[in-house]
Amino acid sequence: MKFYHCSSSQLAPGGVIQPGNWGRIIRSTGWAHNQAFKEAALEHLRATEFPDKPPRLMSSFFFDSEDEARFYGISDGRQTTMIPYEVELIDPLAPRHTADWRAVSPAGTVDSDWSRTYWLGTSPPPPPQHPGIACREVIAVTPLKIVRPI
Repeated sequence: MKFYHCSSSQLAPGGVIQPGNWGRIIRSTGWAHNQAFKEAALEHLRATEFPDKPPRLMSSFFFDSEDEARFYGISDGRQTTMIPYEVELIDPLAPRHTADWRAVSPAGTVDSDWSRTYWLGTSPPPPPQHPGIACREVIAVTPLKIVRPI
């Protein structure tokens, strides 16, 4: 099975992306990072209700569809900086979790239901302008080996 990753860095085929880079960024910035509270809420719920799922801050993030990767790369206007890559999982047996990457932001009432939605892997409908895109990300605690830019 082919997998895909988006990065704003130019990466060479054969290069390896270590898991946990997102976590490194959050931890090095601390609470001043604009995503720190969301990630703390996601991790708290994962640890208490979904301990079998891989922790986001220790994981690699990737896609199981080239179309999903390409859509993610342009989803927030970074289309000029995000480069999609085909990747291989160094540990293909690492436990994975697939979720809607739009579910990492609070919505609705002030409770943890939004983070539960992420860990349950449920998805809202696709964006109306992109009906074939499910906005799924896959996370796993495994390095990713760059196969090629796409």
